[in-house]
Amino acid sequence: KNDGAEVIEKFHLYSIKTSFWLPVYNPIAYLFEIAKMDEKREWDNEILADIENWVMQDANNRFPDGVKRQGYLVNAEICWRLSRRKMMGTARDRLIAKSKSLFELVLQHVDKNLSQAYMIGNAQRMMQSLEKMEVDSVRARQEMERRKAEKLKQKKEAGGGPKNPNKQPKKKKPKPPPGGGSCSCLIV
Repeated sequence: KNDGAEVIEKFHLYSIKTSFWLPVYNPIAYLFEIAKMDEKREWDNEILADIENWVMQDANNRFPDGVKRQGYLVNAEICWRLSRRKMMGTARDRLIAKSKSLFELVLQHVDKNLSQAYMIGNAQRMMQSLEKMEVDSVRARQEMERRKAEKLKQKKEAGGGPKNPNKQPKKKKPKPPPGGGSCSCLIV
């Protein structure tokens, strides 16, 4: 099993001669790091948070024409992999949206070039997976809301429901002073 180290080593070995692939170096290195964690099932949340912050910055999703599609695809897969690890919520939704927008850029200019067929096929499969994740998130939110409403209804039926938030609390009547109904401070 290759953890990507030899690809990174080759890049360092040959990058002196060309800078063509330099813009996709970090995305590839980050993708290998996440893939390695996924394979080992050992995740470093600090590294993942750093990668997430990096990939969500628009400046890190701009690539020169020669490697645009490859850069978009790698960053889209980073977002896809990160979103699969998140529970539903805003962070997951943002990763899904970023991943989808990058996949759309990959798929925007599909041509008949067979050398890109594998890349396009992967982008299409991951895009379908993201759409399913979105549907699952919506269903999960709806189910949570349904359960919440059901519990609330059960509490109300049992008489232990929440108090009406618009109802003013009853004011307590002051207790008379000890020894009678008059107050000694009012004696003139």
